[in-house]
Amino acid sequence: MNLEDNSSANAFLEHLKENHIVVDMSDYGGFEKVEDLGFNLQKNDININATSGYVILQIYKAKKYPINFNRVLFYIKLIFYFIGI
Repeated sequence: MNLEDNSSANAFLEHLKENHIVVDMSDYGGFEKVEDLGFNLQKNDININATSGYVILQIYKAKKYPINFNRVLFYIKLIFYFIGI
C-alpha cells in the first residue's frame, strides 16, 4: 500500500493511528461509495490516471467523501491511493 505524499494523506494516517473509522457508505453514480468520515481533511488536488486496483478518497465541500472504484478517472481530488488491491 502506498500513501500519496501530501498533507491530507498524512493527516488521514495520523487520524487512523489514534481513531477507528467505521462508515456505512451509500452508492453514488454506480461506481462510487459516499459517506461523511466525521472529520475534515485539507484538499490536495492533482491530475491522475487511475487504473484498476486504485482506491481513491475524494474530498467535497458537502462533507461526503466518495471512494471511487472506477477503472479510469480523468480528474479527481486525490488524497491517497492504494496499489495492488
